[in-house]
Amino acid sequence: MDAEHQWIDGWSAAGDDRIVGTVQGRAGQGGGRTIITSPVVQVRFMGEWKTPVAFTESGSAYWLRDPAARFGLDAAEDFVWRLSRTQRPPPRTRPRDYEHTIILQPLESVSRRTRERA
Repeated sequence: MDAEHQWIDGWSAAGDDRIVGTVQGRAGQGGGRTIITSPVVQVRFMGEWKTPVAFTESGSAYWLRDPAARFGLDAAEDFVWRLSRTQRPPPRTRPRDYEHTIILQPLESVSRRTRERA
């Protein structure tokens, strides 16, 4: 992100469609002010790193940096994906999500069958 973009750091959702956080890079103003945005109408993934950018009813665009720790990454992802109007990628599968059935046979019986086939 360069100086021409304004971004929000330490952000969280305020209601269903607003963002509250610390704004930086706002033209003509010092950084570090806490704001609440107008309603967000869409989030787009932009730039080389596919950074979420929130577009508001008032016409502002805010690049979203790290969400507030108290808000959490899961809630931040849910907010961004809901307002992006794009299909969310499938959840990552974890090994514990799979059920495995392993049939163990005594080594002796496996060896006997191998010898019988030979």
